[in-house]
Amino acid sequence: MTHHDPLELSVEEFVESGVDSVKASCNCCGKSWPALIDVMPARTTLRKIRALMVCPTCGSADVDVKRNWPDARVTY
Repeated sequence: MTHHDPLELSVEEFVESGVDSVKASCNCCGKSWPALIDVMPARTTLRKIRALMVCPTCGSADVDVKRNWPDARVTY
């Protein structure tokens, strides 16, 4: 069994699974924010997106990113 590194997933793969943004978190000041990724080229990897991120609060580039799954819809 091979394990796929989530940082190597592309924007195209995220969008196909219903994810159009990532949750970015600054490791310096703790700021968290959602960032749209569906505006980036389809082959852009999560690793590349992480490398491009800069914290809007403190300016640090020490930022982690995770999939920002859409909220589950409530069904009645």
